[in-house]
Amino acid sequence: MSEEQDRIEEKLNRLEKEIPSIVEQRLDDAIKKAKVKPKSDRGHVFWGLFLIAIGILWLAEKLDWIHFDFAWLWPTALICFGLYLMFGGKRR
Repeated sequence: MSEEQDRIEEKLNRLEKEIPSIVEQRLDDAIKKAKVKPKSDRGHVFWGLFLIAIGILWLAEKLDWIHFDFAWLWPTALICFGLYLMFGGKRR
């Protein structure tokens, strides 16, 4: 074998030993970067409770248990949605 072939084989042997550790380190780094914090369910809980409350009020009004004017509902819903976006929508 020539001297150059010996150097090439030596480099290949060294790379065969180094590549697994390099790949493992890169995978570990990628996994750490990809980890996502669990999303808060506060928004889902808020809107779920809001819709349940509106449904209860609507049903009570239809059954004549209470007199309820739904004309204020849409502005109130928009205000609540705006407050949610401002203060609770994007916490990270």
